[in-house]
Amino acid sequence: MAVNNNENVLHYHAKVQSTIQQIARAAIVSPSLPELYATVQQLIGAVLPAENFHVSLLDEPNQQILVRYVLDAKEAIPPRRPIAKGLTEYVVMQKKSVRLTAVELQRLQDSGEAIPTFAGITEWLGAPLFDSTGKAVGVISLYLTDTNRHFQPEDIDVLSIVAAQLAQAIERTRLKEALRNNETEFRKLLKALPLPMAIINRAGEHTYINER
Repeated sequence: MAVNNNENVLHYHAKVQSTIQQIARAAIVSPSLPELYATVQQLIGAVLPAENFHVSLLDEPNQQILVRYVLDAKEAIPPRRPIAKGLTEYVVMQKKSVRLTAVELQRLQDSGEAIPTFAGITEWLGAPLFDSTGKAVGVISLYLTDTNRHFQPEDIDVLSIVAAQLAQAIERTRLKEALRNNETEFRKLLKALPLPMAIINRAGEHTYINER
């Protein structure tokens, strides 16, 4: 019996390692964040219950939670909601991954610390998405609605690693978008100048000439 248990543990850890490696590759090669989110959900389902999988980001200027990806077996989740005292906000405030049992969920609700946005959750697992400055910009989460199923203590470590990879991909995408927007605005500025203007790269090639 002990041998079988050891073999099961080794098999599980090997599957976790393989899943994390596949997610790391996907974070680099996925052509868009929505496709990456879908890939992560599919891959993480090999080692964690992922039929209820959410990726939520903070929109602080507008004081909203943006649900960027959701796969939910039962609930219709709105794409955005005001920042309040949801479980996403709780994880952001805690600045660490959390695993909440039914007892803990009830305690948080009774104390007013955090209130689930919908009923029926029996267990919840969430990990913050940190940017390169250490600021939590969102949360990746899973939850269960079956009292006979439970997250394991080690699941929080797996989700934390996945969250770190996902956060890096989100930040890379945001930086690329910012660079594209800056380049567009710069070209508009050059185009508006009354004098001829050109951009030349290090090879001496013209990459842009305004129409003057």
